[in-house]
Amino acid sequence: LNMDISKSKSAYGFFGWHRSSLVLVGCIFLTGVLISVMFNKEIYAAWRHLFGKDPDLPLLLLVSYDGFRWDYLEKSKNLVSFQWLLQHGVHATNGLVNSYITVTAPNHYGIVTGLHEESHGIVANRFFDPTMNKSFNYFVDTSSTDAAFFSGIPLWQLNDDATGLNRRSGCMMWVGCDVPINGKHPTHYMSYNESADWVSRVQKLISWFTDEKDPINFGLLYIEEPDKIGHEVGPDSPKISQMVERLDVLTGYLLMRLNEEHLLDRMNFIFTSDHGMASVPKMNSIRLDSFLDNSSYKIFGNSPNLNLLPDPGKKVFSIYKEDEIYNLLKNKVPHLTVYKKNEIPEFYHYNNSDRVMPLVIESDLHWRLITSDDEESTDNSTIGQHGYSNLMSDMHPYFIAYGPAFKKNFQIDTFQSIDIYELICYILNIEPAPNNGSFNRVKQLLIDEGKRRQLDSEIRLISKSPVNCFVHLFSCDFFNGIFILGIFLILCLILIGFGFLDGYCKRVGGWCHVDKNSYAELHLEISMRVKMFKFERVLVEFFMLLLLMKL
Repeated sequence: LNMDISKSKSAYGFFGWHRSSLVLVGCIFLTGVLISVMFNKEIYAAWRHLFGKDPDLPLLLLVSYDGFRWDYLEKSKNLVSFQWLLQHGVHATNGLVNSYITVTAPNHYGIVTGLHEESHGIVANRFFDPTMNKSFNYFVDTSSTDAAFFSGIPLWQLNDDATGLNRRSGCMMWVGCDVPINGKHPTHYMSYNESADWVSRVQKLISWFTDEKDPINFGLLYIEEPDKIGHEVGPDSPKISQMVERLDVLTGYLLMRLNEEHLLDRMNFIFTSDHGMASVPKMNSIRLDSFLDNSSYKIFGNSPNLNLLPDPGKKVFSIYKEDEIYNLLKNKVPHLTVYKKNEIPEFYHYNNSDRVMPLVIESDLHWRLITSDDEESTDNSTIGQHGYSNLMSDMHPYFIAYGPAFKKNFQIDTFQSIDIYELICYILNIEPAPNNGSFNRVKQLLIDEGKRRQLDSEIRLISKSPVNCFVHLFSCDFFNGIFILGIFLILCLILIGFGFLDGYCKRVGGWCHVDKNSYAELHLEISMRVKMFKFERVLVEFFMLLLLMKL
């Protein structure tokens, strides 16, 4: 057989395939990849995860109205914005079970870390760390911005560090956002400033979403009401309804501005709070000084929940003094519960921290604790307090969510505040850090009911090595995506075969002039080419398959 190999290569392309055939094969192959990426969620998710390309980057805004009890939505009939959200979103009808103790700093930081207070370290608004020999007072002391107080990985840090284009976070006055936790701040942030009006906060937050240089895809907004007014007048005052109506107007303004920026249809919203509020007649006061000598202890925290440290200033605490105080309070003081640290109920998740003192005392619901620094009231006016057991419904905050990720007009009974962490991680498509929340408790809120979570775990598996890619080809979930590509690969191989035939027939005179004897010569040529290039072609096809799997 007389074959001019050099002529074949120059005239008919790589391995004797005609150039037009190679172009056609390449186009078919790339078309298959494109169609698979566009129409198959498994391969699209793999492409997005491996190459950091996320053209449909989800947007999410987390809003906290401090002290917004779960039933405040029922206190006014003039709530336009909230009612619209209830009709078009999801709602926890009995609010959320928040973390013990039910106060501001611990619960806000628990929402964004998914951790119990004993785990994230912020065990009260005011506490003492014996290891650091340092006190924390969130609303007073500037040392509260010391990152050593904060454990866990907050959501803004997870989002900023996640793979993807334009993944940036903006944090408006949320607990911890102005602290360099793990050495990092969010891309945009503003420290708590009570004097900053609400509209300016919303405007600033929206400017972060629309920033031309560093736009955010995840924002957090904190508003200190209705907590402030709730402390002054209690949760049953008409002033609470008035404040909720003001927040309803603010919510409407937020929605309107986002709509003007063409972001409303893409934005996912979560409206929630840190705790509820309970009514407390001022006469229902327990003065600790009436039972204990001030010099025998030091207290941390706020009524109705206090951490008590016997024998302050001593490096070794007296067990006898601790027992003495414990027995006195337990047996002689009505409307008071006292725990030794190892007696704190396990379901509170509160005793596994050095920042929790040897004794924890808590007044009954509708009662308060006062010390020598507090004025004892002689009237029976009512105020509001929180910090009681998280088993009490008065302590539970509200929850509403709306957006393309959520179901419409859907209700759930309740879940835990720390589950919001897993929910947000899912919507933002980021891998959660270790946490105490549960995705199973919140996945029913979503339109897809969490079906992508299994897919994401598979994508993370196959992205670790080419071997995993190859093995994962045969799994049932991923095989649906590969099936489309398989069809195009088969078509490519058929065209490659015709490329052999096309290349030969053009050398012997074209398709219409192949005589009987030419078929024997054709068969011989194909056999020789297969023998010559069998190993090389196997390698090429294998690496093409690996490349395909990586795509």
